[in-house]
Amino acid sequence: MRRRIVALVVVAAALAIARIEAGEVVEADTADEFVVVIAIARGDDVVGIIRAASPTIEYYQRTGLTWVPMVLLGGVALAGTWLVARGQARRLAEPLERLAGIAARLGEADFTARARDSGIPEVDSVGSALTLTAQRLDALLERERAFTADASHQLRTPLAGLRLQPESALENPDADPRRAIAAGIDTTDVLERTIDDLLALARDVPSVVSTGQVGEILDGLAGQWRAVPADRGLGIEVTGEAAAALVAGPVLCQVVAVLLDNAVRRGAGEVRLAARALGDTVAVDVTDQGVGPAAGTDVFRRRAHDSGGHGIGLALARRLAEAEWGRLRLLRTDPTQFTLVLPTR
Repeated sequence: MRRRIVALVVVAAALAIARIEAGEVVEADTADEFVVVIAIARGDDVVGIIRAASPTIEYYQRTGLTWVPMVLLGGVALAGTWLVARGQARRLAEPLERLAGIAARLGEADFTARARDSGIPEVDSVGSALTLTAQRLDALLERERAFTADASHQLRTPLAGLRLQPESALENPDADPRRAIAAGIDTTDVLERTIDDLLALARDVPSVVSTGQVGEILDGLAGQWRAVPADRGLGIEVTGEAAAALVAGPVLCQVVAVLLDNAVRRGAGEVRLAARALGDTVAVDVTDQGVGPAAGTDVFRRRAHDSGGHGIGLALARRLAEAEWGRLRLLRTDPTQFTLVLPTR
């Protein structure tokens, strides 16, 4: 049987040689082998062949042994890439989900929401912006809540004056009604300016307040405070340099109004209003002859309406002063002296 197979191979080779030329390479693969045949010639005659054969099973085994590790390595690389991508996606998604939650809380008016650092600069930048927004909204809401109390305190005196003028006209039949009406209009203007100033403070509007001369503003305040009891009196002393100085008019007007109200209601004796120039600033002193609060008392701390003490007015006055880079201090308690320092413009 083996000889027969060999003979068949030889015959097949001979047939192949008969069909090829010298030096030509012919592939003569079979089902079991890869075969290559090369004819050897002498002159014009083919005198022999060179046959090379390799079993197909060995080829497939070697190919499989080569591809299997490559496929396995590719699978491992793909799995590793998927795991890394999933981890990165989770690392990015979690802080973004927290930011979405913070944004939702802000939308529900919860301004205590704060973003945590995630270690991702871009996400942390957005988180910082959200935190800053929450802080600003919280402060803005707090100022809006305080506005009602501030307004009630600041509007109390002008409203009392507005009521007093028509009542005085009614009690005195011989009084000129036109004068009472004109005084009422002036008081209404004061109310309007007060509301505008308080709204600007409550809403944190950038400082665009108008300027005014110190002397004119203090003279106007003296006219508004004609209701100071006659047995106490109100004196004004303004130096020439300070009188011509330009400052933030609404702030000076509102703060001094608070100090005058405090001096009249809680102080004693004559109320003195003085202004003096200090370099690039103007100092305004409001003094009465009463004894101030005990040492260690923070008169500028905000209090409730029914808590007694100095209450809301002085706290508001300091906020107004600081909003214009000024200062308000209690310099003395016996006699009581408050000093407001504002930069000139």
